[in-house]
Amino acid sequence: MDIEISPTGPEREYVDQQIRSGRATSEGEILREALRSLMKREVDLRREYEEWREDARRTIDEAFDEPFEISVDGLSLLEELRLELEAPREPGSSASRFTSRADDDLRSLMTRLAVARGGNRAEEYRTEIARSIANMAECPEMASFREDLTDKPVRFWLAYSHLIVYRPDSNPTVIVRIVDGLFDPSEGRDRVGEAMTRDAVCARLMIEVPLDAREQAYLAARMRSEGTANAGDVLLGALRYLMDPAAEEQRAYDAWREETRHSIEVGYQECLEGETVDGEEFMEQLRHELEARRTNGS
Repeated sequence: MDIEISPTGPEREYVDQQIRSGRATSEGEILREALRSLMKREVDLRREYEEWREDARRTIDEAFDEPFEISVDGLSLLEELRLELEAPREPGSSASRFTSRADDDLRSLMTRLAVARGGNRAEEYRTEIARSIANMAECPEMASFREDLTDKPVRFWLAYSHLIVYRPDSNPTVIVRIVDGLFDPSEGRDRVGEAMTRDAVCARLMIEVPLDAREQAYLAARMRSEGTANAGDVLLGALRYLMDPAAEEQRAYDAWREETRHSIEVGYQECLEGETVDGEEFMEQLRHELEARRTNGS
């Protein structure tokens, strides 16, 4: 499989050094090994997650095996909630509002999910985000601050793999942004920009990389997830990870952090300027759009 890449100086030097030392016989062999290192990293992350999930399940099961005291009558609470939900609401009395950037964030996320994983998965995601927003509006102090991301008075609520950034001191609760919240340390792509600024880019090279069917499928999946049509972008990220996993993870994390900081700054400014839309109306509109997409089979 011929792949075009544009390595920087240190990357070109690393590849040449591996060949001179006899650790590899060709540039393509090194790039294949780099891709395999990413594949192994994702397998390790998935295993770590499964171990965490099983431990969490066991903890929850053990808690339910122990006797506990019931301090609230369940039927009375449900009846109270039913009456609250059925009570007529005044126009504009929604418990939340979205900045226009948060509106765009969620629309873009729903579109990507519907295309990649189907309308049902997108609606499931939308429902979870709606439930999370209702919870944070009810208990705005529940979520945490993230001083590593912003000094603004906003909190961060994790819904599936996205962070809902909101102002806990506003009434109704203002959703500032919805950003990617599960940073993938195996992701080598610089998400702040496509230009490689660390070093001058060398001339483009066409390299034959001997990939089997499984590796080709993985490469294609990485290209889709990273939003690139160039397989060389993925392989360069893999090469950087192979060269120095810790440094590459830190570089990619720093890029994610700066992108997230910028997103919050823009959304927070909109919040201050009052550029928001009604949260419940927006979520209901989004539900209808997803339903229409499912009906049309798109």
